[in-house]
Amino acid sequence: MSMALRLFVGVVALAAPSSLVSASPQDVSVPWDVPTIQAGIDAVGPGGTVFVSPGIYEEALLIDPGGTLGPARGQDTMAIEASAPGVIVTWTIGSHGQPATIVSGGKVQDYNLAVVGATSVAVRGLSFDGRDDIVAGDSSMAVLFQDASGSLENAIVHGYRDSATSGIQNGVGALVRGPGSVVTIDGVSFFDVQKTHVVGEDGARIHVVNSAFTGRGVTSSIAQNGVQFTGTVGGPDANGSVKDSTFTGFWYDGGTYTATAILNYDSGGGVLIEGNTFLDCQAGVYDTSNRGKVTTKIRENTFEQITPWGKGLRPQGVVIRDGTTKNAYQVFGNVFRNFAGAGVVLMTGGGSVTNNWFDGNGTVTGDNARDDGFGLPLNVWDNNTWSDLAGNPLAPAAYLVPGAIGSIDSTPQSGAASMIYGTLNPTGSLTILSEARIGETFEAALDNPLGTQSPGAMGLLAFSNSAQPNFPAGILLPGYGMAGGPGELLIDLGGPLTIFPGTPWLGSGSPSLVSQPVPNDAILIGVVVYGQGILLDPSSAVRRALTEGVRLTMGF
Repeated sequence: MSMALRLFVGVVALAAPSSLVSASPQDVSVPWDVPTIQAGIDAVGPGGTVFVSPGIYEEALLIDPGGTLGPARGQDTMAIEASAPGVIVTWTIGSHGQPATIVSGGKVQDYNLAVVGATSVAVRGLSFDGRDDIVAGDSSMAVLFQDASGSLENAIVHGYRDSATSGIQNGVGALVRGPGSVVTIDGVSFFDVQKTHVVGEDGARIHVVNSAFTGRGVTSSIAQNGVQFTGTVGGPDANGSVKDSTFTGFWYDGGTYTATAILNYDSGGGVLIEGNTFLDCQAGVYDTSNRGKVTTKIRENTFEQITPWGKGLRPQGVVIRDGTTKNAYQVFGNVFRNFAGAGVVLMTGGGSVTNNWFDGNGTVTGDNARDDGFGLPLNVWDNNTWSDLAGNPLAPAAYLVPGAIGSIDSTPQSGAASMIYGTLNPTGSLTILSEARIGETFEAALDNPLGTQSPGAMGLLAFSNSAQPNFPAGILLPGYGMAGGPGELLIDLGGPLTIFPGTPWLGSGSPSLVSQPVPNDAILIGVVVYGQGILLDPSSAVRRALTEGVRLTMGF
């Protein structure tokens, strides 16, 4: 332990709160029971937790219950948990991860924390700081799970790099290796990492969720990756999932290579990529891994280029290569927005691209979507929306999908749309003020132009999945008209209904206003629903008055 940390521990220990002292005989508190995290690992009981108080700990930690690397350290099932924010694990400048050094393929690999051969190790709330101190020849990383399972949760990983401009090809945030390894990475922020933030290899299974990955931005020094799944020719392949995470600023402008948010590299194990957001990434997902046996699913993500493209290879949302098996991959329900390159590029066959939304792509290269199957099994392109086709001067050549199975749906779409319909209820009784766009607020106005109700009438707007069978006409309901006679019911009441309340109606021309946020979920794009309003006034002769109907198409 450094002198600074010893002084810190000595001062704080004078007033150690009782809540930080071990609550279970299996638990250990640092620095109250033992002075260092490694001492806590060595002392903790089976299933116990090492609770760590805030401070800077210059330690190379090793959990090796089976004694693979030497004397046994730690338990097969255990946890390390920060008792409060501010627990920083780092290494002394120049010493790196010694002595927790592992040699693989003749290459020295240094770690701040190595978990070897354990069944379940949870690491929660720690911050790992590499102090921008890695060198060529070593492979310096924050956390290793080697033939081990567990989790890295609510952590920060940064500083595992040489410098902001270095091109050294090492420096990793977390490495999970071996066919027995199953690791969840949940709520972790990765930034200032030299090469790749998370790597799964040699049969490991990794599940990334609710995490944030920040690359170097546009750089000519190194082609970074966010999450990488790697296989071994003739050996086991990494697999797993990446969900509900954000990737920002993975971009290499040095030519030849591509920086990638998620790289599936020679791994045929099967990967699910779902619900993520990719901003300013040269390639969002780059899959070179099919080898005839994988099903990679890329579902309901958002890919967007915000910064104007400058140098380097043109940005692309999804690139798929090397697969030869039918249904080897699925690209479903994603949004691709403002790519100077291509939203989707296929250099293989046997997959499907369906229910996606392409908007503002390809205006530079005319390459919104490209399919170069090279005679392999045909890809399925179907039910996609191409909102920028009409405004693209290169159309229809901008959509290069020769030989695709099914329709590519290259009809211009403006995104969200609405159509007022009905044959009886008064014109102007329903007005759409703001279209139904994901991530925005839908607004509508319900009015009684005839003025046959009293101010204060309650407005409700109901939505159904379908209209009446004789759309755009409806069926007559006695006593539901604004003039006191029958009104026209335009939506189907036989299925589920969603009803939104409005503000009070204050008279003709002062409508009831309905305002409802639309979830920012790409799966809603293209969904069609049918809506109709009603004004309720128990105090007047016209107690119930139906409005016109609306056919809504959700977009962005």
